[in-house]
Amino acid sequence: MILTKPHSWIELSATLFNQNVATYRRMLGPQKTFVAVIKSNGYGHGSYQMGQLCDANPAVDWLATSNLSEALELRALGIKKPIVVLGFIDEDPRNALHMHIALPIHDIATLHELNARALEAKKRFSVHIKIDTGMSRFGFFPEQALTVIKQAKTLPGILVDGIFTHCAEPNSQDYTRYQLDQFSAVCSQVAAAGIEIPYKHAANSAVTGAFMAEYPELNTARIGAGIYGFWHSESIKKQILTNYTGADLQPILSWKTKIGAIRELPANTPVGYDRTYTTSRPTKIAVLPVGYYESYDRKLYTQDRFVLVKNQYAPVIGRVCMNATIIDITGLHDIQLQDEVTLIGDYDHLRAAELVALIGNANPREVITRLTPNINRIIVPELTSQIQTAHQPAQGKIESV
Repeated sequence: MILTKPHSWIELSATLFNQNVATYRRMLGPQKTFVAVIKSNGYGHGSYQMGQLCDANPAVDWLATSNLSEALELRALGIKKPIVVLGFIDEDPRNALHMHIALPIHDIATLHELNARALEAKKRFSVHIKIDTGMSRFGFFPEQALTVIKQAKTLPGILVDGIFTHCAEPNSQDYTRYQLDQFSAVCSQVAAAGIEIPYKHAANSAVTGAFMAEYPELNTARIGAGIYGFWHSESIKKQILTNYTGADLQPILSWKTKIGAIRELPANTPVGYDRTYTTSRPTKIAVLPVGYYESYDRKLYTQDRFVLVKNQYAPVIGRVCMNATIIDITGLHDIQLQDEVTLIGDYDHLRAAELVALIGNANPREVITRLTPNINRIIVPELTSQIQTAHQPAQGKIESV
């Protein structure tokens, strides 16, 4: 058949995004700075689309990217809110001047190089200095921090706007407090030296709700997973809900495709590569025009895996192919060519947290960030599916050989 485009797309709910932001804004209060982390193509949601959502939401103060190239791309696309780069300066840093982009300082050499380039341009770089309290990726050890900050303050091309650290293991209360205590001590040393730094941030999505209230010097929070609707873990979720009654997060992403072909198979027919599945009865199948190239993980063929078609669950059968996935629609009602199919969404069996468990990982962000950038992302006021009324799949294992 001739399949109309787009045959795969991602919907982002503006409503749910704004609700997630509101949840974290209530945790932070009105005075603290809300930094939305939209690095790595917006955690797979689309950096431009997430930039648009953040620009439109007055509760978001700043954006954060991993690299300078990401920040410059957002600027080229018209995204306006201030940006802090957290990782690598992978473009000429002078391109950040006049752009409301703050750059990270992880080492002395970068500090002096930025100062030299700023003097050439007769400008100043806004920088945030990274303190390594136990992640061991980037930054200065706490015992080095005050000396480095004092040195940075003497450089005419450098404006020290922030200091920050990153917590390695929010699920460990002891280790997180160990890191936060170190960072808090640095903040106290800086204040005692009479140095004022506007932005102090150590809190990610998990730390914000679980620990930030204990450290009032943290006046800025970097919210990544939370704005997309993901809890860091069940233990962090429980801790946050204990601290903030009524806190709620909802996944904002739904990945959809459409039926590209429908076929009738007799009983005892092998399906897909390596004949991992054989029909036990006359079976009606539908073929979806997405596979592991489009980010629908190949490992899903080994599990009880479902998609949603017209509010009805259909199991995936056979191996996921490079550009196609086969589903069993026997017994489903009124299924036609080009009908919409939901692959990922806020439904039982379709949530990223459930998919990541099926493919043998623990972090739902691994599923979402792997969605290829060439899938069209669309911002919608509401997700179009009716989550509450989806028909549950039949119980029992999918038959295979």
